[in-house]
Amino acid sequence: MGEKWGDWCLAKESDRIRIVESILRGGVAVDDDSAQGLVDSWFCRGVVLDLVTHRYRFFGCDLQTLQPGVSYLESTAVRVASAPGWSGWDVGYAWSGREGLVEVVSEARPAEETVHAGAVVDLPSRRLRYWTTESVPPQLVAKVSAAWPGWTVERLPLGFIGHLAATGRDGEDLFMTNAELRDGGWEEDLIDIRNGERIALTIDPRTLRPPGVRVIDEA
Repeated sequence: MGEKWGDWCLAKESDRIRIVESILRGGVAVDDDSAQGLVDSWFCRGVVLDLVTHRYRFFGCDLQTLQPGVSYLESTAVRVASAPGWSGWDVGYAWSGREGLVEVVSEARPAEETVHAGAVVDLPSRRLRYWTTESVPPQLVAKVSAAWPGWTVERLPLGFIGHLAATGRDGEDLFMTNAELRDGGWEEDLIDIRNGERIALTIDPRTLRPPGVRVIDEA
C-alpha cells in the first residue's frame, strides 16, 4: 500500500496480514470483487499470494510512465522481500501481467530513460536474453523459444542496466544519477537498492561483436 503509482504493492506486514485474512475468509484469491478496500481493483493490476509455498506476485500498469520502469519495479520487489513479515517468501514482479499470476494461482487467467526494450544474442552460450518495460505473455515467450530450438530464452534482470552488463559494458555515462532518479519520483530506499544491484552485476568480460549479416540470393 502507499506506492506512488498504485496501491498494489503490499510492502508492510500489516498489509500482508490483512490481505491473507481476507483470502482465508473468502476462500478465494484476490479478484476484482474481493479486492474492494484492499488493493486497487483496476483490471490491469493484480496481486496473488500462495499461502502454501509462500509465493507473492504483483503487477501494475502503464509501465512506460515509470522511468526507468524495469529497474524501479524490480527494486520494489527487492524492497518488499526484505520488509518485515515477508521473510522466507518468494517475492517478485509478474512481468507477464495477469498471465504471470497463473504461475501461482491457475484461476488468475482470464539512454536509460528512453530505452524500453532490448535483446542480447549470445552465440557461444546459445542464449537469447531480452528485456522490456511492457508485459510479455508466456505464450509469446513460448513461441520465441520454439523459433529458437536448442537455445535458452530468458529475461535479463534490471532491464537496460542488465543489458549493458551482459554486453560487457559498465555504461557509467548512460546511467541516471541519483538526482535524476529523485526527480523521476524514486524513493531513497529504492535508489539505494538499485545502486546496490548495479554494483553487484557481473560485467561480461567478452567484448560485444557486431552481428554478421549474410545475404543469400536464391534467384
